[in-house]
Amino acid sequence: MSQQSPESQPTEPAPPAAAAPHPVEGGGSGVTSPGTPPQQVMGPNHSRPDFPKGDPSFAPYAAMYDLMSTKRDAEPSELPPQQSRIPIDATESFPINSDAFEGKIVVIHRPPDPNGPFPYHGYMGKKRRRWELRWQGRFKRKPSSALFFGIEATQPLPELGFVAKSGVRLVLSISTRLAAARGTMLLTNYPNPDPSKNTFFTFPLVSADTCIVSDLDTPPEELPDITADKALTGKVTHDYLFDTEHIYTFCYYSMYIDFVTWDLRNLPVVSGTSLCTFTGHQPIHVIIKDQEDEYFMDVLIAHR
Repeated sequence: MSQQSPESQPTEPAPPAAAAPHPVEGGGSGVTSPGTPPQQVMGPNHSRPDFPKGDPSFAPYAAMYDLMSTKRDAEPSELPPQQSRIPIDATESFPINSDAFEGKIVVIHRPPDPNGPFPYHGYMGKKRRRWELRWQGRFKRKPSSALFFGIEATQPLPELGFVAKSGVRLVLSISTRLAAARGTMLLTNYPNPDPSKNTFFTFPLVSADTCIVSDLDTPPEELPDITADKALTGKVTHDYLFDTEHIYTFCYYSMYIDFVTWDLRNLPVVSGTSLCTFTGHQPIHVIIKDQEDEYFMDVLIAHR
């Protein structure tokens, strides 16, 4: 009998903290609250609520921005323009377009109120994952080398004490073992000896949790629906080379980081530890880049 994976076991999401532990630099004034949330309440059959523009209850906690459509070299204290803000738990995709990639993106995250409406409850309700990032489109510029997906900090990380360093070593050890078990690897420059370089933690994009390849002329209605309340499945080989002649559907998810409570989850010893302990009070970038540091995606996650 096969053993059920830890990620698929049911669990109740933890309620959010009463307030964010620390504001992001400049984060308070740059995030505006959307309108009044829909009054529809999740019934016992968990019928899907309609959040075409995303769940507004995330406004006091976190915001995500597409930096590829704006200036990537903005001052650290500035949030991107509001029109680049990506809705969370939207039932409609958000368009993304740059000189490197064009397509659309959907961000799924467990809501701040674990008992509130959640349009992806049918899919996420029995899983331990905290979030799922889905995007679909085509590369407008052919990558010159292998692509990598992960997180990046653009400001120097704080000096860590003994306990925090031990926590980082534990997280890296677990991440390395999990990657190896899936036939991939973790690439990082931590501890970063060069303060002029961004600190990154990445995996090869070919090892994405989902990667579906479609012909460029595939009708839109026949492409995978990234807003569907169900799993998207598909893989490519580890030697696959991405090109400009196909439409790609990607999915990454994690049960180890929560961007509402801004802490680690489902890890021994360090669960509940604030991300600020390791990164300081700065946003996190979710990126795709090649070995020459050419960027193909850059999503900024700002915590208030």
